[in-house]
Amino acid sequence: MTVLAVIAANRFGLGARPRDLREINRDPRGWLQQQIVARPVLHPALAARPSMQQRAESFPDPKRVKEGDEASKKQLRDVLRALYLDDVSAWLTAQVAAEASFHQRIVQFWSNHFTVSGTRAQVIGLAGAFELEAIRPHVLGRFGDLLRAATFHPAMLIYLDNARSVGPRSRLGTRRDKGLNENLARELMELH
Repeated sequence: MTVLAVIAANRFGLGARPRDLREINRDPRGWLQQQIVARPVLHPALAARPSMQQRAESFPDPKRVKEGDEASKKQLRDVLRALYLDDVSAWLTAQVAAEASFHQRIVQFWSNHFTVSGTRAQVIGLAGAFELEAIRPHVLGRFGDLLRAATFHPAMLIYLDNARSVGPRSRLGTRRDKGLNENLARELMELH
C-alpha cells in the first residue's frame, strides 16, 4: 500500500477497510473522483428514522409540560433521550456500512458547521431529524439551499431560540415586552 492511498482514505473518507485500500491504491485520484460523483443511497437504518413531524407527534401535550406537570416533563425527557440514542445507533450503523465514505465525511463536516447541540434538552431528540432533513438532502448541492434548509429547520430555530422571537411592535411583543431574538441572525452573519 502506498501512503497516498492511506491519506486519501483518511482525509477524504472515514478511513478504509482492507479491500478499500487495495482499490484506492490502484488510483487514489480516480477513487476520490468516483466518491465525489457517487449519489449514495440513504442507509436503511437512517431511512427508517422518524421525520420532524413524526417526532413532534410523539411528544406529550406541550401545555401540560409548560404548566409544570412533572410526569409530562419526565415523559418528554424520556422520549427525547430515546430518539437521540436511536439516532446515534442508526448514524453509526450508516457510517460503518458506507460505501461512499466521502459523502459521509461531507455530511459530518456540514452537520458540525450547522450544529444543533444535543446537550440542550429541547434539541436532543431533534438533532437526528435535522441531519436527515436539512443536511443530507442538500450536502452535494448548492450552498444556498443547504443554508436555507439548516436555518429554517425547527431544530435550528429552537436551538438558537428563534422559536421564541416575536416582532417587537406586534401585539404579543408589546404585551410581553419581548422582541426579536438575535441569536440566529448573529450566527448567520458570523459563521455562514
